[in-house]
Amino acid sequence: MTAAGKALACALLVAGAGCSRLPGGAGRAERDVSYGPHASDRLDVYWPEGRKAAGLPAVLVFHGGGWREGRRKDTVERVCGRYLRRGYVVVNADYRLAAEAQAPAAAVDAMEAADWLRRNAGRLGVDPERLVATGESAGGHLALMAALAPAEAGLGAPTRFAAAVSFSGIADVADLLAGANARDFAAGWCGQGPGAVEAARRLSPRTWVRPDAPPVIAVHADSDPVVPYGQASELISALRKNGGRAELVTIRSGGHGFEPSELEEAYRQVFVFLGGLGL
Repeated sequence: MTAAGKALACALLVAGAGCSRLPGGAGRAERDVSYGPHASDRLDVYWPEGRKAAGLPAVLVFHGGGWREGRRKDTVERVCGRYLRRGYVVVNADYRLAAEAQAPAAAVDAMEAADWLRRNAGRLGVDPERLVATGESAGGHLALMAALAPAEAGLGAPTRFAAAVSFSGIADVADLLAGANARDFAAGWCGQGPGAVEAARRLSPRTWVRPDAPPVIAVHADSDPVVPYGQASELISALRKNGGRAELVTIRSGGHGFEPSELEEAYRQVFVFLGGLGL
């Protein structure tokens, strides 16, 4: 194929900047889309190969990194590819990191990205009743906030999700600001001035547990040295006590990241959970 032919093929396959490799299971992509007013408010959309773009489920993906590092490219194969191969449209979002703007910026961006997905569902061929939010670590926190935070959280317009999937996600930000579980990355995002702890509670998914919360599945290691396992177990317990559908997948003796075999088994259980919801 000539250089011109390659360029044309790339343009037909991928909308947006550049022609980088698509994740496994993707048929086409729309890249570097602006979803909000800030330079970091960008996302990529991937459509599953061989699926008619109408009425499909969609997953909104947030990368991890303690709200201070990471990029959406980090999740392309490990997370996005898994959902694409299951027939989901994938929306993979960046957000403002702490060096650009401290809390609540990342959470505000997560709400904005969710609202963008809802408003563009028709154009994307997505069923707005079949939206899932997911993320790892700080990204898990943002996915939970996007799914659980109501209007009174003051972070933006809420979006109704059919489910949220958290991998090692932070459920109680305030718990990470002081005491035995204090973490530098949490202080770097929230600050340590007057009102920081109260602001952290507003930014905690645990705060917004309620009877009409969407179903949640959390994958967490019982020896996680970064985000305490108790945060996941308490969140799932609270959701269940409020009548919600919630499940905890425990990785025994695991850390903050998972071995490939652990990840495979965790995702097997995640997709069983989502399948039970018609997703």
